[in-house]
Amino acid sequence: MRRKKWRRTVLLLTGALLGTSMLTACQKADGKSALTEKKTVEAAEFRDEAPLQWKGEELRDAVVICLVRHGQTVANAEEILADGSMDSPLTDKGKEDALRLGKALAEDDFRFDFCYASGLGRAMRTAGLILKGDQDELVHAEAKHGLNDVLFGKGAGRKLDDVLAEYGENAIADYAYSVPGDGYVSPIGIEDKLHFVRRFDRAMTEVAEESLEKMKKQGTASNRGPQVLVTAHSSAAYWLSWKFPSLGAANLENVSASVLLYRNGQWYIRYVNELDYDHLASKLTELWKNI
Repeated sequence: MRRKKWRRTVLLLTGALLGTSMLTACQKADGKSALTEKKTVEAAEFRDEAPLQWKGEELRDAVVICLVRHGQTVANAEEILADGSMDSPLTDKGKEDALRLGKALAEDDFRFDFCYASGLGRAMRTAGLILKGDQDELVHAEAKHGLNDVLFGKGAGRKLDDVLAEYGENAIADYAYSVPGDGYVSPIGIEDKLHFVRRFDRAMTEVAEESLEKMKKQGTASNRGPQVLVTAHSSAAYWLSWKFPSLGAANLENVSASVLLYRNGQWYIRYVNELDYDHLASKLTELWKNI
């Protein structure tokens, strides 16, 4: 039973398994308690916490970013570690989920002004399908390579079980729960976590600032900031946990949406790992009207 629990945790950490809203703390196979010490927060619990005033002048020009993990891929379904050095095609489910999200947004008349995606095909295709479902015909995904998935080193392209058998059952879990900058070195050469979250942070800030500049250049009369779709990978959860420590160990499921606001260099988070697309669409529309 312990091994089953532990294995599920590793699958979630590597983005190879679907099925829960947020990671639940789980004991390592060797009995160490490092994983259980990490606090997790259910999306439903965190959802209604307002870290700033949502209504009023102060947020009128805030950038609203909908951060979405790509749709399910063949690698996800087959428990293969697809990282930032390789691509994997979307499954039928992955395509359908992306379209479904877009259609839910369209039904509530929510439209994106701009779209950015990781430079990997699975993220670009997911963005295209969401925009298609949302009928955003004039918006196209722009590649932002800083959003690319974490590099899995010697594990890239291999079956998870094979990697764990060769390098030990804690090789990936230890990395996932390490703190950026604590000096942890992965035995399989996974990209340094501090390096990853910093490059992802730079890319997200570029997305926000570029969107503001584009909106200004367009000269569009509006009482709001830009609404931006960003598609990336499960490793975006590392950035979220680093940026918002109260989240604990976050997991992002395929085609889950996390909603953030950016204003004057400051990030705020509103929703995490949202899979109820009807709820998301109505809340995004409400947020847009209120800022």
